[in-house]
Amino acid sequence: MRLALKDFEFEFAGKIYHFAEGHRAGATQVLPWLWLGGEEDVDEPLYGKLLKPEHVTPHSVSAEPKVHLWIDFRHDTPFNRKIYVPPSVAYIAMPFRDGDLEKARRVLPLAKTLLDRVHEEGKSALISCHAGVSRSAVLALWCMAEEKGYEWAWCNLLLMRPHVAPHPEFDPILQELAQQY
Repeated sequence: MRLALKDFEFEFAGKIYHFAEGHRAGATQVLPWLWLGGEEDVDEPLYGKLLKPEHVTPHSVSAEPKVHLWIDFRHDTPFNRKIYVPPSVAYIAMPFRDGDLEKARRVLPLAKTLLDRVHEEGKSALISCHAGVSRSAVLALWCMAEEKGYEWAWCNLLLMRPHVAPHPEFDPILQELAQQY
């Protein structure tokens, strides 16, 4: 099963929510210990509050981070947002390009092992890529599926981050997760 909701609305607690193409969701807490986002979404988990990117400096960030580990899948480009990492957050760059299935098969299990350890220690983590909709979303889906099953994970991930759309090259990984969980 593969769903991609690009433009939809739903009602929750008597209020209508509309998500249209281009909507920025901000960082999403997909599990009590796990945050998912793109490079523009990392402020809340890293700094404990939302800040404008141009206002983030070591001197402007005083709040406690909500995460202990940040795994960053952004591939290296000169256009990446420069992000200040608080000293209390362990930063691990695991760059790979969206749609690179071969590298994803090597990188994602390593990242999952790190996340498992953080979770076992009762700590929290942030996973991100450029937009928070493909590479990092696959790993978030894996963690969610392991805890609550694949169907629950996929449906809830889409409700929380409607623009999640893993690259079609990652379909074999999604199929394996669906079979396993």
